[in-house]
Formats: sequence, C-alpha cells, structure tokens
Amino acid sequence: MAKTQDKVIITCAVTGAMHTPSMSSYLPLTPDQIAEQSIEAAQAGAAILHLHARNPSDGHIKHILQTLGEGCGTRFEFECYDVGHLYNLAYFLDEGLVKGPLFIQSIYGILGGMGPDPENLVMMRTSADRLFGRENYRFSVLGAGRHQMSLLTMGAVMGGNVRVGLEDSLYLGKGRMARSSAEQVRKIKRILEELSLEVATPAEAREMLGLKGKDAVGFGRAS
Repeated sequence: MAKTQDKVIITCAVTGAMHTPSMSSYLPLTPDQIAEQSIEAAQAGAAILHLHARNPSDGHIKHILQTLGEGCGTRFEFECYDVGHLYNLAYFLDEGLVKGPLFIQSIYGILGGMGPDPENLVMMRTSADRLFGRENYRFSVLGAGRHQMSLLTMGAVMGGNVRVGLEDSLYLGKGRMARSSAEQVRKIKRILEELSLEVATPAEAREMLGLKGKDAVGFGRAS
C-alpha cells in the first residue's frame, strides 16, 4: 500500500465567477444546488471542496491571512497563475504570514495567466521545488477548459495533486458537457487509478496538509 504522502488529493471547484448559467444548464447557482453538487463530488472521491474568501469591505489579502490563517488556524489553497506568484508566496512565508506545508494550486490556460503548455507546468514545479523544497509544499494542477484532463494527468505523473470542477471546465470530453462536477471527479479518479495512483481520502488529505481536523472547527455549533 502506498504511503499517505504518495496519494493524490482531488480538489473540486463546483462553481465560480468565470462561467455563468447561460453557458451550461448544469452549472449550480443557488446554495442548495451548490451544496448538492458539492456533496456528490465528495462522494465521487473529492477530498477538498474549493471556495472563495474575501474581506467584504476591502478584499485585502493580508487581513485574510492574519484573521483566518493565524487567528483561526485555516489552511489556504494558494492559486498561482505565474512564476512570480510563487515568489510572492515565498515572501509571505519568509515574513511568517503563512506556514507550511503549503498547498499550491498551479493554474494554466486562464486569460492573463500561463498558457496550458507542458513546459510551463514543468517550470512551475521546478521553481516551487527550488523556492520551498519539495518536502515543504504540496503541488496541485488546474487546467482550464479542454486542457483540464491532459494537464492534470501530467501533473499527477509528476507527483502532484489535481483539481477539477465546473468552475474550471464545463466539459467532460470533446463536445460533451459535464452534467456535474462529480462527473469530472469520477473521470480523473479513474485516470489516476489506471496510472496505479491512489486517491487520498478527506482524512488523509487533512494529514497531508497539516489541517487542524474536523473536530476543531465550529460547523453546526450554536453561537
């Protein structure tokens, strides 16, 4: 059996600002729809559900890091669209604003970011190794649109983790729209297993990322 750290974390982003319901009737919109697709994605094999957080007044990054990170023990998924973002993250680490192990989500194929070229994925991976040391971070891959599955497969072979979901791509394959994010989770899980890679459970993902655990959060508690 593979060691826990060798398993692959599947992150799922069920909805986001880029895609709108006019593009796909399967995109969740209401809280109930988002919850339903999130639960289905988790049941399909996703260990992490991706959400966005902002300060409602000014959207400041440092406030989020200090209040949610240091104050509440929250661990972040750091989206890096370019090599410069890795250097910014290294600065935050040096300043003590974030702590390892880092969870780096490298992003390809988004307008304004790095293109979906395999060479870019290799450059991001080697740059992160140089800046953080492979033992101090977890690398994950997000490929937008039609590049989703091919880049994720390459990233997994390189020892990385993967992210799918209707936020990143509305399709399951060429000309075939995904009916849910869970369909994409099931597809990448099948690919990983055919590559003899094991998929991490939520409990294993918590251990890999140094999370505080579900018993230390306030979900469902009375205020």
